[in-house]
Amino acid sequence: MDSFFKRIIRKGHEEYRIEIGFDDNAIMDNSAKFEIEAERRTLPDGNFEKVILEIDVQFERNQIVISNKDPQKVLATLSLDTYLEEPGDFEGNGIDLDDEEKHIFDSFSDEAGEPLEAGIAETMIGSIPTDPFLGCLIKGAVSTLVGQIIRCWNNMRLRSALSSFREKARDIYGCLREYAPRMLFTFMYRSGKCVVTCGLS
Repeated sequence: MDSFFKRIIRKGHEEYRIEIGFDDNAIMDNSAKFEIEAERRTLPDGNFEKVILEIDVQFERNQIVISNKDPQKVLATLSLDTYLEEPGDFEGNGIDLDDEEKHIFDSFSDEAGEPLEAGIAETMIGSIPTDPFLGCLIKGAVSTLVGQIIRCWNNMRLRSALSSFREKARDIYGCLREYAPRMLFTFMYRSGKCVVTCGLS
């Protein structure tokens, strides 16, 4: 996995790790697939508990699919037509990070494409079996990654209409690589707010 960023956080006697990366091999299958890997262990030498989410950009269906990797389970889907801001504001300048995150979670659908009730997707992702602090890191990572994928898609969608799936996957990868520093800032803000809101600080 080619990593965009990785954070290690120590809180009391616990260590947390979160990483967002790109599955290089997926390009050969004409797909753009990303992974969010979240881990927790008790210091100094406890075993890591791991959660891996897959974010699969399915160009042929024009959607993003979010799945828990083990056990394999689709958590939610999101249409690539879900625009987060006016075209041209690609870098996210002036975007309210709280409003954007709420819009992302409220726009999720189930596997059949039926809209989920408001707040259900956020609750579902936050309730992946783990402790609440790691849950906040996962929620922050999901909304950050999905939001940047959509911004990149908005920017390239006219040119990509004439591109192959493999070219689209490479474009998405290159775009996220370029904006990795912004993604890290957004992730830290959103996960930090979740931690404070839930009284975990």
